[in-house]
Amino acid sequence: MRLLPGVLLTFFVSACAPAAPPAPEPLSGPAESEITTASLTAHLRALSSDLFEGRAPATRGGRLAEEYLATQLAALGLEPAGGPGLTFVTMPNVFNQMPFGTFFGVLFYILFYLAALSSWLGGAEAVAASYMEEFGLSRKDLYNAAIAAR
Repeated sequence: MRLLPGVLLTFFVSACAPAAPPAPEPLSGPAESEITTASLTAHLRALSSDLFEGRAPATRGGRLAEEYLATQLAALGLEPAGGPGLTFVTMPNVFNQMPFGTFFGVLFYILFYLAALSSWLGGAEAVAASYMEEFGLSRKDLYNAAIAAR
């Protein structure tokens, strides 16, 4: 808990730092000529059609939308990206090109950190609940045991 104020101060101080130099011009590639207003409108209309049933995750419509996007990206010669490359390379470049990008970048990474922390706490809670049920411990006893084992 004592670490949180220091982390927040670091984020806010970095938000006041001068912005990074502008990102280089995007590279043109084989897919650039394929991206037009007409093609984007066609894709938007296709994805918003009733066929995709709202595109909710873990539904038939969501799976159809995933397949549609993967097919379209493959047709353009692009690979879908994700993971650390998206989070720590692409997103900072996007924030550098936005007005007030430093502010929104800091806000994004604070929220990203909080999402990771809450996920970790959810996993720890599952482990704690199983120990409490298995050994008949109260939450206070479990925390005291964890502190004593430290």
